[in-house]
Formats: sequence, C-alpha cells, structure tokens
Amino acid sequence: MAGAEPPRDGSVLRRLAAEGVSPWLEGIGRTGLAAGDLDRLITVSGVRGLLCDVDSVLADLDRTDVYDPELERGVASAVHGEARGDRYDGPGELLEELVAGDARRACDILLPWYTAGDGADGLVVVPLAPWHADAGASAKTEAVRRLAHRVRRPNALVAVEATPEGLTAALRCLGEGLSVYCGPVFGVEAYEAVLDAWLAGLGLAHAAGLDLGRIAFVSGLHVTALGPAAVQVARLLYDRADARYDDPRWPALVAAGARPHRLMWSGFDPATAAGTVPRLVGWGTGVALSGAALDAVAHGALLRGDTLSGTGPRARRDLDLAAAAPALAGAADRHSRACVAVWSRARALLELRIKPGRVPVPEG
Repeated sequence: MAGAEPPRDGSVLRRLAAEGVSPWLEGIGRTGLAAGDLDRLITVSGVRGLLCDVDSVLADLDRTDVYDPELERGVASAVHGEARGDRYDGPGELLEELVAGDARRACDILLPWYTAGDGADGLVVVPLAPWHADAGASAKTEAVRRLAHRVRRPNALVAVEATPEGLTAALRCLGEGLSVYCGPVFGVEAYEAVLDAWLAGLGLAHAAGLDLGRIAFVSGLHVTALGPAAVQVARLLYDRADARYDDPRWPALVAAGARPHRLMWSGFDPATAAGTVPRLVGWGTGVALSGAALDAVAHGALLRGDTLSGTGPRARRDLDLAAAAPALAGAADRHSRACVAVWSRARALLELRIKPGRVPVPEG
C-alpha cells in the first residue's frame, strides 16, 4: 500500500528473492565472518551469495589478532628463503591466500544453500588480483586455476575482468569445469562478448564430458560506475541475456545439465540503493549489496514487481549507445585504475610487514 512504512524484518529482501532476484552481500572480512555477520544476514535477510573484496582484507590486516598466524607463516617462509619453493611466492601470493582463506570460510557457511538449491544459490565470488590485469590470456588462465585450487570449494567462482584476455581465460576455465564470475561489464558490446565466452566455454566442457550442472557462471554490471545510464543499460543487458536462450547451442547444453547464468548488479551507493534496486528486478538476476546498502534496501525499498522484462525495445530507444560510449569507457577506466590502486596499496603494506628477517610487530 502506498505510503506504508517499509518492513524492517528482512522481508523486502525475501520478496526480492521471490521475484527471482538473489540478494548477495558485497564484501566482508574475517572479523565479520568470525562475528557471525554472514550467518545472521543469511538467517534474517535471506542473503544467498557473497562477492568477496580486498578492502575487507586490508581493513583486517590492521588487526593483527585476525591475521597474525597466517602472516607469521608467510614471514617464516620468507626468512628461511622458502617462499618461492614452499607455500608463498612473496607478499602478493600471501595476500591472495588471505583472500582465499576468507572465501573458504564463506563458502562453508553458504554451502547448505548451494546444496539445497542444486547450485543456483550459495555462491561465493573470489577476486583475481588486479595485478594480473595486464597479463595475457594464458597467464590469466593459470591465475584462475591457481586461485580456484587454493579455495577448493564447489560453490566458489573466480572473478576475471571482461577484457579480451579475461574472456579468453574465462572460456578456457569454463571448458575445464571451473566456475567463473566475469565482470563487471560497462556496456552492451562487452556483455555480448561475455555471453559468447560463456556459451563457448560450456561447449568445451560438454565436449570434454564434464558435469555442466557443477559449472556456475555470473556476470554483471557495476551500477554506480555508470551513473544515470545504469538502469537503461541494465534493461538492455537483461533483454540480451534473455535472447541468448534462443541460441541454437543452448538446448544441447541445458540437456547436459547447464544452468542459466546469473546477471548480477553490484556497486550500489548506499544513499541511492533503496531507490535503484526496485528498478532492477528481473527473474534470474541478483543484487550484490554492501552492508550499508543492504540495510538501506531492507528498510527503505518499495518494490513494485518485475521492472526489467519486456523493456528491451524502450531501453534501445532511451539509450543512445554512440553518445554513451565515451562515458562508459571512462567509467570502466576509472574503475580499473581504482582496483589497481587498491591492490598496489595492499602489496606495499605487505612488503613492509614481511621484509626478510623481520617479524610483524602488533600495532597499537
């Protein structure tokens, strides 16, 4: 009813799930996992997936009671010259292991939902370090394999960028039976390429006799990076995703157990999330929300049903791709630079704390 106070018991997010939109949490560190924050959000708000990030790990690195044991193991390897031949290949490897460790814990928490939903929910996306951003397709493929091996969970997906090299790596890894998150995407042509890589990768896996039902694939749009154009682009992407199920390759793949991929909206500004999320409701999608954005949606969003399906033609009229292309490219470039800056800061922090012969000293 118009004007009614939004429910405050998590029912807004449960209604989203009933509309086919899977609510995910975007970012949580070991402190939050240990405190039971993810468990609570699963129970109270119906959260069914997680996008891991590096900022949460960096925040917890300042709390030596959280990461000291793993840091000390890394330091011991470095001091004894065993880092390259033993567990870690320098600070970058160690940081990726910290991310993988958090992902393993989150995967275990969400595993019952992965099992109950036969692989449709309970997924955890683990980021590939942006210092692999300039690597070629073969190097990216190996990095995805290595990170997937580190996490060792059936409900984990490794994230790669939606660049030509990243798409090639995604295709190869899908073909090997690995689950992948490819994105974020910043425009329609990029998303079309992502869909091509997804179908081609599943085709390779099918030809190799792999179980397609165990291969998850998620891609998505970074909402805030696109600003006012985000909803129009999202509508068009949703329309393109729906059209791909008419691809002549799809019937054979679905007969072999392939699942539809999930189109994920992420990067919401908490200040505007309650108004934006209801405009992005469509079956088979997901919304990845930070803790603050999730709270804003749960307490302030007024849902009005499916707002994406059947809007493709209008979206095409509304979205002037030629005019929007420079803005989208600029948004993608800014996002890429921000990611690289975060990981560069992380590596610098670890270099300081893991110099050979130096054991980290608790801060404060």
